[in-house]
Amino acid sequence: MRVLAVDGTRLVLPNHPGVIEEFGQQKFGPNADSPRSLAMGSMLYDVLNQITIDARLSPYASSERDLLMQHMDKVKPGDLLLLDRGYPCFWLLFLLKARGIQFCVRLKEDWWLQVKDFTDSDEKERIATFTLPKKDLKKLADFPHMPDTTIICRLIKIELPVKS
Repeated sequence: MRVLAVDGTRLVLPNHPGVIEEFGQQKFGPNADSPRSLAMGSMLYDVLNQITIDARLSPYASSERDLLMQHMDKVKPGDLLLLDRGYPCFWLLFLLKARGIQFCVRLKEDWWLQVKDFTDSDEKERIATFTLPKKDLKKLADFPHMPDTTIICRLIKIELPVKS
């Protein structure tokens, strides 16, 4: 099993006409009077072999999920994909399941009602089951069997020490 991780970052780019043409400009500052060219970068990384499998650079308006979708042709059935808390959404988890890709996702405490209930409890782990919301059906049109599928996940609570 390959253990892969993906993460995105925002980059400030040089102020150059070619860069501005390719990536545009965003206005910053208290009066939105400081234009800057920015990009969203993303890397798909083989954690155990410590190599980059794929890297992408896109305009700032792109999201981490958009760039993850560009990496997906490099992720194979049986891989374990590690995702941080900026990635989870139901359609993505169902897409990974449809493609036979295992996943481990860090979730925000209130990402989903079942996660919030678990976070508020004293439990250290719990099994949760969910179905694909109707609003996400179009995103999985290539996998017609997925609307009738459920995903069973193990939620694990890991409490990290508070930094002082």
